[in-house]
Amino acid sequence: MEDRVRKIISRGHLPMIRQGLQTINEALIRHSEETLASWRRGRPMNRHVVLAHSEVLKVAQNVDPLDSGVTLAALYLLEEHMPRRIVSDEGMAGQLVRVYRLQHGLAIGVTWDASKSRETRWYRPLPKDTTQLMGAMLRQAYSPWLAHVLAVDKKEREEKQKAARELAAGFAGL
Repeated sequence: MEDRVRKIISRGHLPMIRQGLQTINEALIRHSEETLASWRRGRPMNRHVVLAHSEVLKVAQNVDPLDSGVTLAALYLLEEHMPRRIVSDEGMAGQLVRVYRLQHGLAIGVTWDASKSRETRWYRPLPKDTTQLMGAMLRQAYSPWLAHVLAVDKKEREEKQKAARELAAGFAGL
């Protein structure tokens, strides 16, 4: 699905898209920094909120905004094309957070497996409440971008279907 998103981007205005995703990324960084600064100054805050903002900040500061936008849009296209893959909003939030964190390698733990004499990598999940908060934050921040990609994809699919119907009708008339 990432190829599909990159194809959509290549047909659009890349500088404008890059600037829009950069703006979203900067807004996420600013919001997370303000929340964490408030917590450090002594404002009481739920630990899940602190952890969610910390994780967003780690990824947003170290990953290219275009790559983040492509990854998240690909997940939404996957949900659009294969709705049975992600069956609930809670599941979508979990996948959204997982793919977002995987970009920076934060979601991967490593342990030594003595029986195999090598490192074993495994997924390090966040607590459920943290995942839900972080998923909601990402969904809200990236919603204009995701809506744009989904609309372009839908329009292109409808155009292909219309062309296929017209072609079939043309051959049926022979």
